[in-house]
Amino acid sequence: MASSRPGLQGTTCPPSQPNYPPYREPPFEVAIERGKSIAKTIADTKGLPENLLREAEELAEYRLPTETVLRFLGNCGDGKSSTINSVLDEEGIACTAACGSAVTLFSVEYRLRQPQHSSAFTVDCALMFGAELGTYLGRLLEDFRQIDLADPQERTADLEGLEADSLTARQVFEIAFGKMDGFDLAMLEHDDDDKSREIAVALLKSYAARLEFRRR
Repeated sequence: MASSRPGLQGTTCPPSQPNYPPYREPPFEVAIERGKSIAKTIADTKGLPENLLREAEELAEYRLPTETVLRFLGNCGDGKSSTINSVLDEEGIACTAACGSAVTLFSVEYRLRQPQHSSAFTVDCALMFGAELGTYLGRLLEDFRQIDLADPQERTADLEGLEADSLTARQVFEIAFGKMDGFDLAMLEHDDDDKSREIAVALLKSYAARLEFRRR
């Protein structure tokens, strides 16, 4: 549901997701099993052409491609990237920071190199633009300020969650905009009134407009 606060939210869009091979999707697996069952029925039927029976037997024995998937889950700054670098024996393949702060704030998938890739490593990203990016940044701005603007009852009920959300938002802003000229995180610390919030939203929009992405 879109936020009632003014500014960046726009139209709510589903988050970008990686494009997985079809054989990892449940509907595909179900369809394969049904197809194998049909092929087995045909292969067990007498009186059909030999070529059809041979193809049916081959299809009935079809096996889906398999792969091992390892997932590393943990809080920001817990050392997931360092563990991945160690497992892959490639220093720096996953960005790390000695200070323990978060540097990988989104889900990242590391896969074996595909035949079409000529480089040792290839970064494949699903980028957010327009309303989707606006929605995401708007929510981050709310998370960033919520801990300071929450009433005592909200702080008592979920202080740890508010602190974690605020820290994550702060780190995203610093990573995305921290190297831009004129970036000032303090300018996003708006008060709980429309005018102050609109100023922070306008500033965040100006930072977002300066983001640069290289496209293939």
